[in-house]
Amino acid sequence: MHEMVSHPERVKRFFASHSLLKPQKMLKQYREGVSRGKYKDIDPEQFFVNLISLCVFPFAAKPIIQTAFNLNDDAYMKFILRRKEQLSDWILHGMRKK
Repeated sequence: MHEMVSHPERVKRFFASHSLLKPQKMLKQYREGVSRGKYKDIDPEQFFVNLISLCVFPFAAKPIIQTAFNLNDDAYMKFILRRKEQLSDWILHGMRKK
């Protein structure tokens, strides 16, 4: 996190050179889903930032999570694996219209 804040140009170069974080396809699919009435009409850029946050924060906050829930490294990895299984359902549930 410190590196990203201190040297944002390095982060930009890294993502540009690895074809990462190009949300255009996902955003296009989301907009199509909104127009078909499948998804809620929320700001897609905010959604994308929230998605990144949900994925990155548990790793950036590992010491906080381990302390808060009294997890050793093995228990933390089990926590991450459970989160991985549950996160996509949770995100889709939040996007879909009722």
